[in-house]
Amino acid sequence: MHGAVATQDDKGTWSVDAKRTEERRGQIREERIARSVPTREWIKAERARIITKHASRPVRHMYATSFALSPKFLAEFKKFWRLPHDWKLTEEELDVPCYGSKYRMDLAKLPDVKTIVQVEE
Repeated sequence: MHGAVATQDDKGTWSVDAKRTEERRGQIREERIARSVPTREWIKAERARIITKHASRPVRHMYATSFALSPKFLAEFKKFWRLPHDWKLTEEELDVPCYGSKYRMDLAKLPDVKTIVQVEE
């Protein structure tokens, strides 16, 4: 349990100290509030990181491959983060070996795959 204060007796039985647990959880809550950032500030900082492509290589690679597979996702991502029209992130700029990544196969062509069409209602 998060923030639980417990003790173990000589027989190995655990018991929770409800009063100390409540106090500890209050301290944890105060620590979290002290570290918090207003949403608008977080979004502004995160947008700046996205524009400068400041993320770990695996994260950038995940987004680059997702963008290559789905132009719709790229468009929605750019719209949500209000990115410049010419902003892009490609696998080529990451300097990551991507064996076989240039060949993309429609999975529906595999013999045991049944296509499911999802519709919005």
